[in-house]
Amino acid sequence: MTKNSLLALVLLCSMASAQSLSIQPATAKDQTVYYSPLSDETRKNVEKAVKFAKAKKSEKARPLFDAALAECNDVQKCFALADITEQYGSFCTDIRRAAVEKAYQLSKSRDDLILVALKGRKFECFEATRDAMQAMIANAKSREDLRDLALKAQEVSLSDLSHLAMEKQYSMVQTVPEALEFARQASALGMQDLVRKTCKELIDDENDVHQLMTILRNIEPFKNADLTRYLLKKSLDNCKNIDDLHEVYEAARRHRQKDIFDVCAFRAKKLKLIENYNKQSADYKDKMERWRQDQSMNQEVGDDGDITRMAPASGF
Repeated sequence: MTKNSLLALVLLCSMASAQSLSIQPATAKDQTVYYSPLSDETRKNVEKAVKFAKAKKSEKARPLFDAALAECNDVQKCFALADITEQYGSFCTDIRRAAVEKAYQLSKSRDDLILVALKGRKFECFEATRDAMQAMIANAKSREDLRDLALKAQEVSLSDLSHLAMEKQYSMVQTVPEALEFARQASALGMQDLVRKTCKELIDDENDVHQLMTILRNIEPFKNADLTRYLLKKSLDNCKNIDDLHEVYEAARRHRQKDIFDVCAFRAKKLKLIENYNKQSADYKDKMERWRQDQSMNQEVGDDGDITRMAPASGF
């Protein structure tokens, strides 16, 4: 290929590239319109009211704000109004608070109340957040409903609401299996304070060593070393026989509580010695009783082997 033909080829390619670029449509400016449940007229009135508020003409701003709030007949519109006024700062604090409070009054479902709690916290309307949370707790009647509320609250970062729901759920627990299941749920949600409370009350309510060992095996996954030691010490204090001491000894050895299993071993040996002593004493007493009976029988038997009958004295 000659130099001229190569140059012509490069020029042809450049022209083709320029033509391909020129036929591309011009990128239009982003004109995304975000949906708002409020009408355009209401939005304009709010903006006008904000201008009056900035100019310290509250007598003109207030009627416009009140009219905008009157249009809000559902939760979404209330929060749309609050969102519009957020960009204007402290000039619209009152209208935001009024919008959040009205949203709480218009709430019809748990989702509405969760939204009120979140928005109330965002707009620093903490009374509305508190009222919404209390309403959700009061409306949850069963353990299953409270568990569902706790999970949903955890998902939207309302950890205090989740904690309140779990506390109410714990108040409905009546049996040991229910308490253990509750502790597992609380642990999954990261509520270690409730896990500890549940485990400690389970320990405090039980005095039987075998049952305490059963509780220990169930709370071991929570890895509360101090509660484990607390349970072992209580079990040691309630041991009544060698079998109880053996159970506590094995559990203490498994958890490397040397001082506790040493005491178990000592007390077991002591009980064993006492049992042997009592058994020997009982055997000795039994032998002595048999010997006394034999001696008594020998005194009542004559030389010919017949039992003599003692006649009363004649008086001579």
